[in-house]
Amino acid sequence: MDSSNTGFMPLSQKRPDITVVQAVQWQLRNHDGFVHSFLSSIRFAPITAQQENWRRLKAARDDEVLLITGTRDPIIFPSEVREDAEELLGKDRVVFVELDSTHDFPITDSRDVVSAIFMFWKS
Repeated sequence: MDSSNTGFMPLSQKRPDITVVQAVQWQLRNHDGFVHSFLSSIRFAPITAQQENWRRLKAARDDEVLLITGTRDPIIFPSEVREDAEELLGKDRVVFVELDSTHDFPITDSRDVVSAIFMFWKS
């Protein structure tokens, strides 16, 4: 394994036998919506100056938004996500769940993710 290329690094400590490249390839083969979802998350995130779109979303809807993050995510920092979401949507409209995990938490901690979503829908 070429450790100088991050694509060939292990996806996580919980799954050291799976590389980032392998995980992305699997998602491309098995999830028709993966590319659209990934591009959408980049295109419409506050990091790409989409604050006005978020404000329009707030004006158009009155329900809560669930955000799930990993506390040890080296790419997406929970405190920044919370700050952006609460500023743009309002503190009373954001339900924030932090899992003790890294960027790959939807894969490695899928039961916790589903549980958080279930509890959100149930409330």
